[in-house]
Amino acid sequence: MKDKSTDSLTGLPQRRRLEEMRPAFSRRDPDSPWTLIMADVDHFKLINDIYGHLTGDQVLRRVAQLLRENLRREDAVMRFGGDEFLIVFPSTGRYKALNYAQRIIEELEAMVFQRGLRVTVSLGIAESSKTDEGLDEVLERADRALYQARESGRGRIHFFERSLEEAEDSESLSFSHFVGRQQELKKLRQLLDEGVSEGCRIALITGEAGAGKSRLAMELRHYAEFR
Repeated sequence: MKDKSTDSLTGLPQRRRLEEMRPAFSRRDPDSPWTLIMADVDHFKLINDIYGHLTGDQVLRRVAQLLRENLRREDAVMRFGGDEFLIVFPSTGRYKALNYAQRIIEELEAMVFQRGLRVTVSLGIAESSKTDEGLDEVLERADRALYQARESGRGRIHFFERSLEEAEDSESLSFSHFVGRQQELKKLRQLLDEGVSEGCRIALITGEAGAGKSRLAMELRHYAEFR
C-alpha cells in the first residue's frame, strides 16, 4: 500500500511531517532555538518550459537527495509543495543552519544536469524566538526570507531580520503591474529564439513608469540565460 505521507517523486516526507513536529516545538527549551530553511529551485518553470518536465522531475529528485544527504539524524526535510522544500533544525541556531545552506549552494554548483543545465536554489532562513508559540510563526519568517533571497538574485541565502519586517510594514510591494503582460513576454521570447536560430532581432520595450518594463526585461534575461 502506498504511503500517503511520502512524496512519490522525491521520496521525501510531505508537508504533513511538520504537523508531527509541532508538539516538540511547543515543549522546546526557550534558550535552545529552532531554525527553519525554506528552499526554492530558481526559475523552475523555465526549466520545465525549455528542458521539459522529465528534466524538471530529475532536478527535483536530485535537489531532494542533496538536501537529505547533508542533514543530521535529528533534522527533517520535506517537500513543501511544487519546487519548494522545508528543512527543520530542532534545537539549532541559525548559524549552523547557515553552514548547511552554504554547503547546499556549493554542492549544487558542481552538478550538471541533462544538456549542460546548471541549477541554483534560493534559501530563506529564520530562527525561532522565545515568544514564538508555534512553528507557523517561524515558517512565515522563513518564507519572507526566501522571498528576499529570490528578489536579490539566484543561488542566494537570506536571513530573516526584524528590520526587514519593519520595512515591509512601511512599504508594501506590488507586482500587479505585470498582470496581463504575459503575451508581451511570449513575443519577446519568440524574438530571442529567432535571434538565436536566424540572426539578430531588435525589440523596444515601451510604456509609462511603473508599467513593468524592467520586470519584462528581467524575465527575458532569465530566459536568455537558460536558452
